[in-house]
Amino acid sequence: MFAVVKAGGYGHGAVPVAHAALEGGATGLAVATLEEAAQIRGLVDAEQILVMGGLLPAQAKTAAATGCSVAVSNRELAEALADSERPVPVHLKIDTGMG
Repeated sequence: MFAVVKAGGYGHGAVPVAHAALEGGATGLAVATLEEAAQIRGLVDAEQILVMGGLLPAQAKTAAATGCSVAVSNRELAEALADSERPVPVHLKIDTGMG
């Protein structure tokens, strides 16, 4: 179960909220940006950090270097990640029209 700690833990501080979530049973942490991922690095294995924000293909190499999981919602980002020097764990973000 991933706990979402984006936006500074919704104003409560990403690190304290992440600690509380992990103590409560979360096995991963989700953030919006690569910068937020850097703030919580070391609290869980890198692949257990999900970057949910819409990354640009130009950010693929940086994202791959973090070892974090990445939400992919378009072909361009998927192709850019595929061209990275190391495998990148991904979560597919599919718009099903449900809002």
